[in-house]
Amino acid sequence: MSLEGPGPEAESADPILLFFEGRGRDRTGRTFEDLLGFDHYELEVDHRYIQWLFPIPEQSTFSAYSPRLSDVAIHAFRARPELRDQLTRAFSHILDFYGLQLSSGPPVRVVEASTFSHRARSWVTGGNHNYIRISRILRSLQCLGLAAQAEAFLAFLDNLALARPDAIDPRTLQYWRLRAAGDGKAPPAP
Repeated sequence: MSLEGPGPEAESADPILLFFEGRGRDRTGRTFEDLLGFDHYELEVDHRYIQWLFPIPEQSTFSAYSPRLSDVAIHAFRARPELRDQLTRAFSHILDFYGLQLSSGPPVRVVEASTFSHRARSWVTGGNHNYIRISRILRSLQCLGLAAQAEAFLAFLDNLALARPDAIDPRTLQYWRLRAAGDGKAPPAP
């Protein structure tokens, strides 16, 4: 690989890049736009979209068939603003699911939307499966050039954990901090 990054032939075969460019599909045949069309119910019950909208370099513990971020994809996202724009669209969509939104900044901030109190009932609960999704989202944002958004999301989550220690335990919060900082290791043992 050159200092300039991978050539166009490497990018043209990467499944994550094809997906974010609108030229590829996930393993069930869905496009990027299909997944952004998911309503809150679909986002809650489907457990396969998250690996495509928020890919990470590590193999998924939950799906051996989920894509993994390659060095080619990471370099492309960091070099191409249109890919980061697509990731921002995915992030905004999942934030809406959580009852959150990006502020119009600068600085970038994640803030409560008018739907937060209603939406939070479905995910701000101890040990909620969405906490694993949040870990993935933080890691993906950091890997793909949206570190400021990962930090903004983490800042919101830090404040939420202070307000709701019954729902977000210190171990979960520590893991989120590691993921937002780019650590791809497994969560610490209890």
